Amino acid sequence: MAPSPNRSNGRDGRGRFAVGNAGGPGNPFAKSVGELRKALFDAVTAEDLRAVTQMLIRKAKGGDVAAARELLDRTLGKSQMMVALNGTLGMPNVKALPADVIADIVDPKV
Repeated sequence: MAPSPNRSNGRDGRGRFAVGNAGGPGNPFAKSVGELRKALFDAVTAEDLRAVTQMLIRKAKGGDVAAARELLDRTLGKSQMMVALNGTLGMPNVKALPADVIADIVDPKV
């Protein structure tokens, strides 16, 4: 978008924000979300968190894939995925592979 010739959009002649530009309105829900987050932290005890964690562990051990994924994502972090492109004539064959699989292909631990 070209800079406004009359600078009525808060930008200078080069399109940069002009001095004194207050910026955007911000997130209108930030204050409400902060208040709700505080209420949640105030309501949940360490024992509550332990009980929920133990429930997730029981479900994960029982074969609940969603519980296992949630538990692992929260404790180890989301798994890193890499995309391997392999094809001809600009038509890639795209496969999503876990980073450790890619590492074993590139540098096998033989």
